[in-house]
Amino acid sequence: MNDQNLRRIHPKKKPATEPIHPLMMKRLVPLCLILMAAATGWAQTEIPEKFQSRILEFAPDADTNEDGSLTTEELKAYYPSLPLQAQQMLNRRFPELKTSLSEAEEGETTETLSFKRPAGSPQEGREKGYNCLFLGHSYFVPIVMKIQQHAVALGLENHEQYIVASGGPKGSPGKLWANEQVSKPAKDLLKSGSVELVAMTAHYVGSEVEDYSRWVDLALEHNPKTVFVLQSPWAQKQEKDFTEYTQEIQSIMQTSGGLVEALRAKYPGVVFMRVAQAQWMSDLWRLYEDKQLPELTSLIAPSKGEAQASLFRDQHGHGGDLAVNEGVFLWLRVLYGIDLKSYDIPTMTAYDTKSLAQKITDDDPYAAFPQ
Repeated sequence: MNDQNLRRIHPKKKPATEPIHPLMMKRLVPLCLILMAAATGWAQTEIPEKFQSRILEFAPDADTNEDGSLTTEELKAYYPSLPLQAQQMLNRRFPELKTSLSEAEEGETTETLSFKRPAGSPQEGREKGYNCLFLGHSYFVPIVMKIQQHAVALGLENHEQYIVASGGPKGSPGKLWANEQVSKPAKDLLKSGSVELVAMTAHYVGSEVEDYSRWVDLALEHNPKTVFVLQSPWAQKQEKDFTEYTQEIQSIMQTSGGLVEALRAKYPGVVFMRVAQAQWMSDLWRLYEDKQLPELTSLIAPSKGEAQASLFRDQHGHGGDLAVNEGVFLWLRVLYGIDLKSYDIPTMTAYDTKSLAQKITDDDPYAAFPQ
């Protein structure tokens, strides 16, 4: 993938008319650590504003009254859905904060991630749930965070996941690998040999074949049966109109497909699949333009509290509630082959978004699990 193709994934654009979210301009503390750090404050004081904005960026549904702020009571209610590794890593990342690790096993350190069970075969993982490691940025994390709750609902008893993330290009495979402070827990987890599935995304830098290969090589060294999933991220919104946006989406899909082909050729016999998140957002915008999503009253949310009725959360292009909350359907289809049409779960619109997600996935030549 050359520099020109990389720019197709997330091209550098002139500044948006609205400020770009600060998460995209500086390195993010890994999401789960931010959440846990804020959670520990509920026994002492209100949640610091800097933590509130970061939590709500990745977990907007924690704001149950949709007032744009996060109370301790709201976070308490959301706490059970937080990633488990937050408890283990808090003291290392935020030594000034106090927390109770009473649920941690005796002798377990706060610097070590671990799964409850050893790795099994890819077929077993697909049937019962994978040990998953997710690596990405803010166009990726809000969606994969939601896989856990669906896995429970679907009876995938073995599904467990860890998320390591940084904002913007720093969440690309290459940039994450180079940032030892952020990536070390993920690398150590891979070295344990217990990771069964690694999922990554892309950006306009740090997304060459060799950037993915560093993670692939490490994973395969310790578990030769590791499954890999690549997300084709949707384009930044910025000032693009519908035509410009959909043209860029087509380029992203072509580029990410070529990436999957290159990795499959480099690692014969290894499973590489794609989640067509870019196509998902393009199709949602098309439906919005065609007045088939009347529940969406705006293309871009006028304020932070109105993302539920908007396709984009902000001018930059972060997904609104529909794009994110139901974008997880594509992951369920790719990872586990879930029949979304028969998945009994309510959706945000009268339009059948489950069938849309299933069609996008089934039409994608890079999404199928090898038989």
